[in-house]
Amino acid sequence: MKKYLIYLFIIIWLVVIFIFSAMSSDESNTSSIDTIKNVTNFTLKITNKINVTNIDITDSFLDNVAVKLNYPLRKIMHMSVYFILTLLALFMFSKNGLIGLDGIVCAMILCVIVAMWDEIHQIFTGRSGMYKDVFIDSIGGIIACLIYTLGINWKNKKSIN
Repeated sequence: MKKYLIYLFIIIWLVVIFIFSAMSSDESNTSSIDTIKNVTNFTLKITNKINVTNIDITDSFLDNVAVKLNYPLRKIMHMSVYFILTLLALFMFSKNGLIGLDGIVCAMILCVIVAMWDEIHQIFTGRSGMYKDVFIDSIGGIIACLIYTLGINWKNKKSIN
């Protein structure tokens, strides 16, 4: 049963990606901006209260912060989503005997295929599919592979000692 749990996690994560992709451009952008404003407002209220900051939190201030952070945070989220997908794929492949470079290559192929599918899907929702986003998604996958490899090497080195 445990072996199949990883498949469930991957399916759930693919559904999450599909749901985000199905959002219209306006819906996606509004959701991002609202989230940035809410997190900024919450964080500044706390830091103002404990005297770390003394910032006047106005709607125009929150709008300005959200506009400046929206693009870079959206790209970081792209990388993060595919980082998680690739890590899940690495665990799935290792549970099925694909370890080392074979598992990494398979996980990266899955990452890139899903990223391309995601961008194609976005075209049908009124958004634009962008090669740049496939590249950014792939960077998230590469980072996952590097961290996974470092973790495996550390675990193997620790078990030798």
